[in-house]
Order: sequence, then structure tokens, then C-alpha cells
Amino acid sequence: MYNHLVINSTSLKNKQQLTEELLCLMLKTQSKIGISITLLLFLSLGLCYSYYTPLWNPPDEERHFAYCEYIAQNHKLPEYRSDLEKNIVGLAFHPPLYYLIGSLFCKDDGRLLEEEITVNDGPGFITIVHPKEGIEFPYSGKARSAHLLRLFSLALSALTIYFIYLLVLKIFPGEMILASVTALFVATIPQFLHVSASISNDNIATTFSTAYLLSLLYYLENPFKLVRLSISGILLGFCLLSKSSTLFYLPVTICIIIWICFRRRKNPVMSLFVILCMVSLVAGWWYLRNWSVSNDPLLTKTVVALNPWFLRLTHPSLSDWQTIADQTFTSFFGYFGALQFSIQKFHLLIYGGIILFGIIGFCYLLVKRMLTVYQSKALGICFLSFLGGVGMFIFLNTKYVGLSMGRYLFIVIAPIAILTFVGFRSLLTPRWRNPVLIALSILLIILNLDLLFRVIKPAYVETSLVEGVDQPGFCCPSAEIKRDTTIAQTFVSPSDNLCAIRVMFSSLNKPKCGEIIFVLMEGRNTEKVLRQIKLPLREINDFTQHFFIFPPIKHSMGKEYTFCFSSPTISTENGVSLWYESSEGYSGGRMIVNGEPTIGDLYFTAYHFTGEHPKTDWQGRRKIVIKQGQYITIREFQLYHERSKEFRIKTKTHEKINRAQKALKNRKFLVSGNNNA
Repeated sequence: MYNHLVINSTSLKNKQQLTEELLCLMLKTQSKIGISITLLLFLSLGLCYSYYTPLWNPPDEERHFAYCEYIAQNHKLPEYRSDLEKNIVGLAFHPPLYYLIGSLFCKDDGRLLEEEITVNDGPGFITIVHPKEGIEFPYSGKARSAHLLRLFSLALSALTIYFIYLLVLKIFPGEMILASVTALFVATIPQFLHVSASISNDNIATTFSTAYLLSLLYYLENPFKLVRLSISGILLGFCLLSKSSTLFYLPVTICIIIWICFRRRKNPVMSLFVILCMVSLVAGWWYLRNWSVSNDPLLTKTVVALNPWFLRLTHPSLSDWQTIADQTFTSFFGYFGALQFSIQKFHLLIYGGIILFGIIGFCYLLVKRMLTVYQSKALGICFLSFLGGVGMFIFLNTKYVGLSMGRYLFIVIAPIAILTFVGFRSLLTPRWRNPVLIALSILLIILNLDLLFRVIKPAYVETSLVEGVDQPGFCCPSAEIKRDTTIAQTFVSPSDNLCAIRVMFSSLNKPKCGEIIFVLMEGRNTEKVLRQIKLPLREINDFTQHFFIFPPIKHSMGKEYTFCFSSPTISTENGVSLWYESSEGYSGGRMIVNGEPTIGDLYFTAYHFTGEHPKTDWQGRRKIVIKQGQYITIREFQLYHERSKEFRIKTKTHEKINRAQKALKNRKFLVSGNNNA
């Protein structure tokens, strides 16, 4: 009887042990399946984003490539000096880790990318055009190197996704669905995918920032283990060697180490010494090099000397902060190209709702104290990292202009995602938690696919627009368009399917309210209005070009048309003008002021649709105004100065700069004359 009981007891223990092993195996399998699906989906989407986004159109992609190319061809780092003529590499102020690795993908062919690509001055969101040779799959030359660099960037971001997954499991062991959904959230953010599938040092900075955050959580478990301290220091050094904006991790790290040592009643000096020594060994040489060469460790003084417009002259107003917040939120989730087009509003509402629920849930979590001691400390580290990243972002936007781009917060995308979904989790009961998170994952995937095929893909397709009439000259601003002043231009259409008119505004005082009305008429008959479009005045800046696009007019060939601008809402103080050429720039029409013909012609271009049926906004699917940007964009100006002096004087940009400088002198003379009068 006794032996029988012993045998049954042993059998029961074996069964329990077997059950535990099976459960453990199931959990591991479930864990691998969840993250494998997430990574596979991310890589698939990333390849689609890369395929549908032409080379050199993501932010500064050609400049990042030029940095890699310089190292490959010269086998040394470029110098960054305050003399604009001596700087061949415009992004040489960035730490070099990404570019040193990226140079391995570039060939030393003796040719420069800047002298092969051209600026697109016509319609469409494609701003930089690569030569047709080698641009088609399987690619060749610089196009092949660029696509290899894009794959390298995508691989780095895949590591970021995986590290986020590990971070969640470290804080909440066993919660694979929560970890997978948090990683999936980041993997399906359109802007993150857009940057990940491009050549950019943001990718390596985000990867090492996330890896460093993970190392801090391991350090939290055993804070006085030399190996973990050393690994944390090395990863922090790689952060600082990737992008200077990660410097906020230095004070954050010091605070975390002092806090942990204080809680354990240990001296923090040795821990700080080990980490800072490792940081100095990995990244210190870069900052010492800058200090010795230019007495500017971060090269910020040199950047401002080269780009004086970059420095903010006055403290941002409340209105400025509202603009910064709006642009940051939009561009964090999706503002593509050179801030040319963004995701749709209902996408932003859904992402905003997720963030809002996450904030509410996280606050609820803090109030209810539903966490273990380790979870509280780990989330505290995430929160402190988030505050450090946001603090750096606010500081930069206080001091400089043009930095309100959400991708600059990707270095803290891990804490943003973790804090959001941990908060989201706390609002759900255990019964509904996993089903709701899975449903949310499906929604995020659908949103991204919808954006990819309904926004990004159509944005970069061929516009099928050709120039009809082009009057590129201008020297003076017209009379101001206001209540009692209208400006018009006549022209003869050389082709059928007239569908767009491009003009350029002059606006010394940016209007705040009201609108400009564009009207297209056949002949000079003001009663026969064919198209009418309204443009809010807040969209108009000085020297901005706007396309007024409308459904194609089928039988427009050989007919005379008049387009007219009026505004019954603009007062005398806030009038806007149109740039025009005072001489006879176009023989087929005349400029008209208040119904009377005037010597000269407006700066304008008429476009015609050459396809069968308009499918996109550029092709005239609907009436719309698309802002092309400045006559000479900052990106075009930077590319111009990063070319050799002998090459740049042959470019179209050189002609545009000369024309714009003369026009500015003429306007200054006219304004001073009116003031004296």
C-alpha cells in the first residue's frame, strides 16, 4: 500500500513537471510567433514604403548619402567649417557612426551624387530626381548603393522593434500579447516606417537608444555588476556617436544611478565612473576632435554661422508653441517628404485617441499602485528617459527654428510606446485585455495599409502633367490684392485638358485671416466662370508657389483664358501681391489690373493633363490648391552650395538665385519709395 502511494505521488509530480514544461514551451512558441509576425510585417511594410518612395525624397536623404560617399571616396571624415564654400558635406556636424558603416555600401567611383541628381521644379511631390540610368530594379551605380543603405536602415529599425518587445517582457514577464502589440504599434507608425525605409542617422540613434534603455533595466536588476555597467556605458557611447541629441541620456543616466544607489545605500561614484569611462572611450574622441579643430564640441556654433536663419531670434510665443505642437504631433505619425503631405485627419484622430487612453490609463495605474516594485522602478526609468527626450526637444525648439519634426522624438519612441500601452492595459479587465489588444493590432495594420495605398503610393506616381504656357520671369510684386484691387492674366492654351495654373505670391506681412479667390474664365468674359478655388491667407508666405488645380478642361486647345485673383476680405494693411515681369515676357497674353490691361505678365505656368482619367489631386481629380513651397527651397539651396563652384554656376538654381536677388532689390526699392512718399 505504501509503495503504491509513493508510485502515485511520483507519477503526479512527473505529470505536474511535464505540464509545466509544456506550458513553458507553449509560452516560448507563442512568444516567438508574436514577435516573428510583427517583424515580418514590419519588414514587408518597410520594403513597400521604400519601393513606393523615390530615392532622395525622404528628409535629407541625398545629404546623408553624400556623407557616406565622402568617407568611401576619401577614407577620412569630412571637416565642418564655418565657411560655406569649403563644406562639401552639409551634414558633417552629425556624429559619424551611421556614416562610417554606411560608407561600406558606397563605391569609390570618383563621381559625386550632388552632380548627378537634379531638382524637380515642376508639379508633383518628387523634389529630387535621379538619372534614369540604374534607377530600375535590380539597380546599379549610386542607386544600388542607396537601396542597400535603405535596407541597412530597415534592419536597424527591425532591431528597435525587437528591443521594444524585450523591454515590455522585461517589465511584464509572460505578457507576450502586450509586448507584441506594443512593438506592432511602433512598427505600424507611418512616419517611423517612412524614416526606417530611408537613408538617415535617425535609425541608428533610435536603435542604440532603445538598446541602452533595455540595458538600464538589466542594470536595475543587479546594479553593481561590472559587466552590466560596462555594457550600458558602451551602448550609451554608441548613442552619442550616432546623434548629438541623445546627449540628454547623460544627465538622465546620472540621475538614475544616483537614485538606485541611494535606495540601496551604496556609493554611486564607482558606477558613474565605469559608465562615463566607457562613454568616453567610445564617443569621446569625436567631441574632442571638434573641440580641438573648431573650439566647438557639438558644432552648433558652426551650424548657426552657416545657417543664420536657423537661430530663433525671439522666444517662441504661445501661437508659436501651438504651431510646434501641431506639427510635432502630425509629423510624429506621418508628414512625408519635405513636409509636403501628411496622413489624413481620421488617422490622426485614431492615433491621438490611443495616446489619450494611454495617458489616462497610466495616471490610473499610478493612483491605484497596481505594480510590483521592479515594475514601478522600470517604468520610472522609462518615464525619466521620456522626460529627458522631450526636454531636449523643447530646448532645441526654443533656441532654433525648423526642428518641430516628430522624428526627432524617435530616440524615445520606446518609452512613449511602453508607457502608452501599459496605461492602455490598465484600463482593460483581464477578461477583455487580450481580445481588445488583438483587435487594436488589426486596426493599426489596416490603417497603415490604407495610408500606404491611398496616400503614399498615389503621391509619388507620375503626375502626367506637361507645361503649356510658361512665363518664368519676374522682377517686381504687383499691386496688392485686396477689397478694391484684382489681378488677372490672359493666355492662350496650346493644348487640350488644361488643368492647373501655378503662380507665386509676394507677402511682406503674412496675413492671418481671410482668403484669396482664384477664378478661371474663358476669354475675357467675367460672366463665364469655369473654375473657382479659395485659398486661406494663412497658407501664403513670401515667395511661395501655389498650384491651383482643377478637373481638366477637355477642349481647351487654342482658346483664350483669363485667371483672376481677388479678395473681398483683405484690408489695406494685409494685402498680398503676385510676382510679375514688367517687360513683355509672354506675347500671347497680358496682365490685367482692375480690368485694365497693363504692361507686363505675371509669373505663371499653365499645365495640361496627358492621361485618360485623373486619379490623383495633381492630375485634377478635384479642385484643390497644392503648396509647392518656396521659389528656392532650403533643400535646393543646401544642395546648390554643397556642389562644386564650377558645377553650381551651370545649374538652374544659379539662375533662380540671381533672378530672386534682383527681384528682392526691386521690391525693397519700391517699398522704400512708397514709405518716403
